[in-house]
Amino acid sequence: MLESRGFTVLCPETPTDAESLCSAHVGDIDLLLTDMIMPGATGRSIAKQISSLRPGIKILYMSGYTDDTLIQSKGFDRGDAFCKKPFTLATLTAKVRQVLDADDSQTR
Repeated sequence: MLESRGFTVLCPETPTDAESLCSAHVGDIDLLLTDMIMPGATGRSIAKQISSLRPGIKILYMSGYTDDTLIQSKGFDRGDAFCKKPFTLATLTAKVRQVLDADDSQTR
């Protein structure tokens, strides 16, 4: 979806591959788009790993879950950038642009 809008996308095969992909990539990575809940990992754990490799990277979480208890149990903070699934291409693109354009004091 994002490639069709001109973004360059790095896509790991599994959540655990994200760290090695980011380590191996030469060049900037501006944004991590991660699901909150995945097999074997949480979005928060992936974001923590990637942020240590790429200080200053912006994070956008997505999830189809809306239950507050479940989201809180996975470490979601209401101040985090979030996109609720399902979403349209226009919605996702707008949210990605919003997160990328936000100054660092507005993102985590």
